[in-house]
Amino acid sequence: MTEKTKFIIVKGDVSGIQDFIFNVKSNGAARELKGRSFFIKLLVEVAMKYLLDKFGIEGQEIKNVKISTSGGNFIIKLPYKNDTDNLINSAQQTFTRALQNTGLNLSLVWITYDADDYSKTIRKVNANTRERKLQFFNHSIDFFEPKERTDFVTTGWKNITEQIKNNKYFKIDKDDPKAITLTLNKNNLSLAGFKIAFSKNDGIPLKNYLESLFPIRNNGIIEFENLAKYGSDFRGVDKLGILLMDVDGLGNAIGKITDKEKHKKFDEKLQSFFNIELGEMINHNFQNKIYTVTAGGDDSFFVGKWNTILDLAIKIQEEFDKEFKPEGLTISAGLIIVNHKFPIVRFANLTEKMLKKAKYSYNTKGNICLFNEVLQWDILKNDIGYLRDLFRKERVSGGILAKARLSAIKGINEKTIKLEDFWQMGYYLRDMKNKRKII
Repeated sequence: MTEKTKFIIVKGDVSGIQDFIFNVKSNGAARELKGRSFFIKLLVEVAMKYLLDKFGIEGQEIKNVKISTSGGNFIIKLPYKNDTDNLINSAQQTFTRALQNTGLNLSLVWITYDADDYSKTIRKVNANTRERKLQFFNHSIDFFEPKERTDFVTTGWKNITEQIKNNKYFKIDKDDPKAITLTLNKNNLSLAGFKIAFSKNDGIPLKNYLESLFPIRNNGIIEFENLAKYGSDFRGVDKLGILLMDVDGLGNAIGKITDKEKHKKFDEKLQSFFNIELGEMINHNFQNKIYTVTAGGDDSFFVGKWNTILDLAIKIQEEFDKEFKPEGLTISAGLIIVNHKFPIVRFANLTEKMLKKAKYSYNTKGNICLFNEVLQWDILKNDIGYLRDLFRKERVSGGILAKARLSAIKGINEKTIKLEDFWQMGYYLRDMKNKRKII
């Protein structure tokens, strides 16, 4: 075997994330969403540690083999072993069993590392990942017999949220190798033979993950109802803004990367922006006003009072543009305004629909979809003052929003009136036809 073929690239990709995170009740959602979203990050960390242990990677080597972690996936470079296929298949079986009560799947694939054509290597591992995930979707991979859901799956996530709020660090250590399925033991998690424990003074800093950021009032997590009322100094309609953002052209940018080290640096820059820099910006400009559900290059999700969320969206776009415009990247967003009792799973689906419209319905990239209309960012910045005035209590009763909510509650499908029939930007801004531009 030549030197070029002595390494492999392994990719892990989590599917089922949206249903897992957002399938919660509106009452108490702020104390549950965080635990679920942070678990995705923990799952990625545990999966990498599992593979590193199996392939004998430790100490300083660990930093060298990690290439990227984004959202619910990771890419690592490992030494080839004669039983590589068995090791990866065993890992796949372990995590499939571990996640069987959650609705999540972790797809693991590997290919030979080609140092002479890194771009080809990444394209191939991505293609194999898509095929693997399709096998899960079609139930052609069956590593376990179905079991009854445990109480933890539906009740334990608030406990994780409390652990994140009350601590500053977490550790991942080896546990009983037979402790495969996800369990919660008061202050820690067990998963796939590992234990995740939280502490106040030692381990991996929680501040490195934006999901650890909470809006706090009187030492308690601010629930969405109060976030809608007190999430800013603005006196106006008490509605929540739901913001979903995603980087445009990320796949193409990664596809142009020609070697592992450049990929590592690019990923580190993205992770720094969406966790460290964004966290500092929220603490400085929006402290205790923003609830971060999840953050990363793939889908960053925020909740706050509607006008605060508008300000946040604009601030993120401006800061992202400064750092990544030279690399040809833009960021798009979908934003909706709802009552705090609006079903969580529905506002997640609606916001995703708005984001897709912003990203794919037009030839240009880097837009925001608001009230089902796609706007250029500079147009939103010009009109934001008018939007604030429009939603002041003395000007608007909120009746149109109530009708929109009623339509959604009845069921958003082809047999009922669509939400967008109510939410027309032209209706809200009819007096500004000559001052604005809709794409």
